Amino acid sequence: MDPGCPPTHNVFENTYSPARLRIVKTCAVAVGEVTGEISISGDGDFTLNIKPHPENASMLSIGSIILRHRTLHIEVVPADQEKVLGPIGGVCPGDVVKITGVFVIDTDHGMHSELHPAYKIEILSRRQNATWPQCIINIPPELKREAG
Repeated sequence: MDPGCPPTHNVFENTYSPARLRIVKTCAVAVGEVTGEISISGDGDFTLNIKPHPENASMLSIGSIILRHRTLHIEVVPADQEKVLGPIGGVCPGDVVKITGVFVIDTDHGMHSELHPAYKIEILSRRQNATWPQCIINIPPELKREAG
């Protein structure tokens, strides 16, 4: 069964500064609740954190436990954002999601674990009716114009 990762010879093809990321698994799936802030980072990645369900708790590294308050970090690279976020209308805190992507450890930011890049996000349940980009901080000006 294909969990949704595209076949590629380079899983970091569109990832900024991939040398810092150590691959644990090239295609992994995690289910959890979106927590905290959702933002667009300086490199343009759409970022969020999830509190993984118990069956995915083993995906949390020591850096994730200590520095990210027991959350798994998720990043959708700019090249994939329309494909990943468009069909679901974005995500908001409290949503329960199923995310597929490359499972890595970020060696430059406290050895926390991530799905980066994330290739697919499925909404299992929504906490609120807000959608893209209402739940995002650090929205670039061009997206604010589109939303408003």
